[in-house]
Amino acid sequence: MFIYCFYTPSHEVLFKRFFAPSIPKAFELIAKSFKHQLCPTAAFAQIGWRETQLQKILFWIEAIKKNWQEIIVCSDVDAQFFEISPSLLVSTLGDKDIAFQWNGGYEALCSGFFICKANQSTLDLFERIKNRLIKDTMCRGEQLVLNQILGTLLDNKKLKLENRLRSIHSDWTILPTTSHYLLSSIKKGYFKFYKKSQLPIRWAVLPHRLFWLPAHSYNSLDELTPPPSIIFHHANWTVGTINKLKQLAFVKERMRTGTTLIQKSKEYSQKDIRSLK
Repeated sequence: MFIYCFYTPSHEVLFKRFFAPSIPKAFELIAKSFKHQLCPTAAFAQIGWRETQLQKILFWIEAIKKNWQEIIVCSDVDAQFFEISPSLLVSTLGDKDIAFQWNGGYEALCSGFFICKANQSTLDLFERIKNRLIKDTMCRGEQLVLNQILGTLLDNKKLKLENRLRSIHSDWTILPTTSHYLLSSIKKGYFKFYKKSQLPIRWAVLPHRLFWLPAHSYNSLDELTPPPSIIFHHANWTVGTINKLKQLAFVKERMRTGTTLIQKSKEYSQKDIRSLK
């Protein structure tokens, strides 16, 4: 199974230090190093961010066309894999066209990692995202557009419901139904949540206990509590390459030791980053 990734010079250290070394031998990595740093700060929604995301979407479209009717993985490089296999990903995707991580917050779905079948439905989705990014020069990026298309932007009332459920239960997921999408906790009932998608695409959300990301902003790394069952970690909900490096190191250490051990998580500096290139 192919894993596709796209990164710019600012994220090369993430690719080399965490992402690429963590990929199991059962996968084949197809990496595109985009040489132009269109977003000087490499920070979410800053100048050049939309343009960078457009280049990534063009790469996803190319990957889908090259692997027609096959299952592929596409990922940002601020991430790392643990115990993961192609068969597990195939069974997780099931009969859906595409599956995303649950992002938390206003934009419910995370666009930075997904498993998908390369078919007309997924191609149409990313073609539509591409066209929106080209036309809307004020757009913050592809994640917002993805959630707009799939009808998964959450209002304040829905956000409060999500946060309440997450505070009660640590093991919860999102389950799709025929015409609506329902937020569920494993131990509690179902809540009608989303508008119908604008596209005829079967999508799902990956189990948060396996495909983990913080899903909330934080002030200190010791606020993060990744479960021991995770097989993939995406270091989002923090800004800047150094903070992403710290989160990746922290979670990797937790997975190794079974505890947070924040004092042992590596404190990266600009000098560290240069030495890793």
